[in-house]
Amino acid sequence: MRYEKPKIIPAGDAALIVYMGYGMELEVNSAVIVANRKVLQAQEDGTIVGIIDTIPGWYSFAVYYDNLVIEYTKIVEKIMDIIGEIGEIETMSSRIIEIPVLYGTEENGIQWGPDLKDSAEYSGMTVEEAVKAHTDANQWVGLIGFEPSSPFSTPLKKSGKILLGKVYPSPRSYTPAATVGQGGACCAWYNLAGAGGYAVIGTLPVTAYDPTQTLPDFYDNPMLLQAGDRIRYVPINLEEYNKILLQARERKFRFKITESEFNIKAYLEGDKDDVEGY
Repeated sequence: MRYEKPKIIPAGDAALIVYMGYGMELEVNSAVIVANRKVLQAQEDGTIVGIIDTIPGWYSFAVYYDNLVIEYTKIVEKIMDIIGEIGEIETMSSRIIEIPVLYGTEENGIQWGPDLKDSAEYSGMTVEEAVKAHTDANQWVGLIGFEPSSPFSTPLKKSGKILLGKVYPSPRSYTPAATVGQGGACCAWYNLAGAGGYAVIGTLPVTAYDPTQTLPDFYDNPMLLQAGDRIRYVPINLEEYNKILLQARERKFRFKITESEFNIKAYLEGDKDDVEGY
């Protein structure tokens, strides 16, 4: 549910949270992302000072600020001036980024995604149907999550089947880097090794985080993704996986990134999946 006007509350003595609504709906999340972008633009052009960082979530975003530069009441006033009158989000800039995934099928080897079969059965599908369901439409990056450039993406679908990941009842103590996880309808990646509880459905030849910034797509930023991007997962086989690994080692691999406008209003009012891009 989208609020008529943003609600702002303090989060300690040098941070605040801006609520644009409640829930994981695209209508709310797109308003969060647009509002967050407007605040960052205002910081860049000098309309607002003292902001250290912003972090967008599903239905709110956090603003961290220097309280020696600007006090709470003043920054709230400035933010409301900037975003208080944001109306219905009709269109917004949204890159489409193709992400190759080696899924844990019998053909590729189930070790690449040992939970894919269980998640397919949990969703009432075959493994082949599960891969198709995960790759036949764009997915919306609602936020960047628990690791650098780790997206939480959900399918932009109005029809057809959706893969539901069967979440572990107790989290794993170890998940390899480059793992693709699925929890319910939400897909997230493990760009770094660590604990996790999402079903492991595949692996990536190249992650979205390059702290050394050796690949061309990371020269300007070690993190590839941002909230408001759309991901198109592309199934690959083991031969293609190894080829991309080699390209990455030779610093030649490039992600396919398309700069685009997303007509959110048309998508929300329509009955078609976001396949070619609205």
